[in-house]
Amino acid sequence: MTHLPSIGRTKATFKTTTLAAAIAAASASMPTLAEEGFFLEEVVVTAQKRAQSTQDIGLSIAAVTGESLRDQGIDQAADLAKIIPNVSVQNVSGGGVPVVIIRGVGLQNFRINDTPTTAFYVDEVYQTSIASAEFSMFDLERVEVLKGPQGGLYGRNTIAGAVQILSNTPDVDEAANGYLKASYGSYAKKEFEGGVTLPLSDIAAARVSGRWVKSDDTYFESVSGDFDHGAEDRWGGRAIVRVTPSDNADFVFKVHGGEDNSDLPLLRAMGIHSGSPFSAPCGSIAAGNGSDPSACTTVNGQTPDQLGLGQSDDDRFESAASADSFLENSWWGSSLIAAFELGDYTLTSISAYDEIDYRRVSDVDATSAEIQHIDYRSEIESWSQEFRLAYEGDNYSWVAGINYAEDELAEDTVMYSADFLPLLFGGADHAPQQYLQEADSIAAYVHAQWQFTDQWNLVGELRHTDETRSFKGGSSAVNSANGAVTLAASTDDSARYDAFSGKLALEWMPSENLMSYASYSRGFKTGGFFGGLATDVSQLESFDSETNDAFELGIKSDWLDGTLRANASVFFYDRKDVQASARDNSGGVVSIGRLQNIGDVETSGAELDLTWLPTHNLSLNLGLGYTDAEIVDSDLVQRDSLGNAQAFAMEGRNVANYSKWSLNFIGKYEQSVGDNLMASAQLEYSYRSERDLTQIVNAPEEAAVFREPGYELINLRIGLGSEDGVWNVTGFVENLTDESHRLLARSDGLFGVHELYGAPRTWGLSFTRNWD
Repeated sequence: MTHLPSIGRTKATFKTTTLAAAIAAASASMPTLAEEGFFLEEVVVTAQKRAQSTQDIGLSIAAVTGESLRDQGIDQAADLAKIIPNVSVQNVSGGGVPVVIIRGVGLQNFRINDTPTTAFYVDEVYQTSIASAEFSMFDLERVEVLKGPQGGLYGRNTIAGAVQILSNTPDVDEAANGYLKASYGSYAKKEFEGGVTLPLSDIAAARVSGRWVKSDDTYFESVSGDFDHGAEDRWGGRAIVRVTPSDNADFVFKVHGGEDNSDLPLLRAMGIHSGSPFSAPCGSIAAGNGSDPSACTTVNGQTPDQLGLGQSDDDRFESAASADSFLENSWWGSSLIAAFELGDYTLTSISAYDEIDYRRVSDVDATSAEIQHIDYRSEIESWSQEFRLAYEGDNYSWVAGINYAEDELAEDTVMYSADFLPLLFGGADHAPQQYLQEADSIAAYVHAQWQFTDQWNLVGELRHTDETRSFKGGSSAVNSANGAVTLAASTDDSARYDAFSGKLALEWMPSENLMSYASYSRGFKTGGFFGGLATDVSQLESFDSETNDAFELGIKSDWLDGTLRANASVFFYDRKDVQASARDNSGGVVSIGRLQNIGDVETSGAELDLTWLPTHNLSLNLGLGYTDAEIVDSDLVQRDSLGNAQAFAMEGRNVANYSKWSLNFIGKYEQSVGDNLMASAQLEYSYRSERDLTQIVNAPEEAAVFREPGYELINLRIGLGSEDGVWNVTGFVENLTDESHRLLARSDGLFGVHELYGAPRTWGLSFTRNWD
């Protein structure tokens, strides 16, 4: 469990029937000062569709309050990796499509038509695309990260876990209240965020909130185009109206929207060849010593030195990219949650509709040539309807429901390559990727809990999912001068995926402050179709579903009169038909990386979370995670990403994009310094051990290029505000030691390799005003 600890009160029992009621219950359980002393707060979540303390659930869950997210400057899903162990994020081209990897389980592909392994739910609505998760991280009640397969209550595409993003929702009984936060920092970055609850009548209230971010160009520099880059420009807004006409009915209507027109980071080309892009690896690569920037050539035939790229830490954000890289996204959506009390039962309806107009333009080759400039364009429409019936008795409770969803993705992407594509496809200089993907899904589920003695609780979940996906279209290569099509690979196909998933857990509670559990769960990720550049129609054949059978043992406990919380778990995953990006040579002319079933993976690991209040003023939180994920059964034989002719078996290799060891620490000290004044200091530390940023099949040569050493990040925040919490001023420094670390290193699929470094040291100052 991950959250900033605070002084709390004794545990309460909540009976919850709707999301709105659950949020109200969670708000009601916020900490107060107890006369007999201080102790850790109860953290209430709705992970199992009812309000429960995290200490009473046989599930590994990280819960972060909206206030903590604001205090730590977290407003994007990718930033969750900074505060939660065994969680990492991979972001193709540095932005736009974040892939969340939990306990080594994550989608190793980055097309927007792919479904993630971690399902995102925003106010109980499943997000069809991972891109939409970035649009909601403001004015939140909390974020819940559920680790491990969640195939029962959450269904498809949860083999790694599920993330619930819960907005602040008004209550008809509360008075007008709200907050405003304004920040200014490095590169003239300006941020405004706020939310206000307004009573409308005795039975209605509204919450209006928004966030706006804008900055100058940041630390990225194009040495070939002679321009700075990296400006942010995005906004989002949300309005929620809640109507409670009687004690037995509750309606929550939400509409939201926004835009993101920010720059994308500029990628940095790496030299790997001995001459032309079709040549063998250069000498230093072949010797396993990594890239020599003075001798190894990039995809355009020049070395990094010849491109003008510096080699010191101060030069790590230089790029030879000649073209702009940016986002141009807009979105809007609405939802209605209606709940009705029917005696001991509650009927809930959740209806939602969303549209996303997604555009990402990226200079993927990162050189001065036009080798791979890609203009990704997608239009996504989705709607869903869920009905569920819940009952809660003295010793048992259950939730049963049915969900139906449809989504449609229209892709119109073009790769421009006047300086390279003609060599491969007979004079073609651009390659359109145009297709229509549709998905229809229906699922029925039940979740039940039975407390058969005072100390023992049995939890069971079962879900059946039936999904049909269709794909019409494909790829081509076209000569602009005469319109000749020199490559065409298209299909009109559909595939059906159905599966049972669920969970069985036994929970033992020998005392109020101690709980242990053992669980088995199965997650299911739907199959699909490859949405990238295909050079042969066989590459557009559907791939199969993936399953994850997970076993977990855990313990949750409070000690030292409620001032120390210690939670721990161990887990083992047996993943079948794992979906990952692997090379495909069926096109003959060029080897492409496409999503396919690579085999089976076994994952094991452990987690420890300690939260301690040694004094009234000091709070400490430590999270430690270990994961090991290995391909144990695979028939695939792969060439590496560096152009070697020799092929290697994938079996026995570790999967990519996770660290075996991860550690997070937050320490906060508060001290009264005068009449109604409170000073605070907060230290944030995170460590990630080495990780492979690309699937390594030939460790001696590839490791020096794609394996990132371990690194640590330190943030510092100093604040001064009123003791009653009405206002606060905070100064902060992130990446205090200016640690150099790579976020990305991968082949671009057309004989090039690029990398991307994490942000340097930045600073800022924020002011927050709350009112009741």
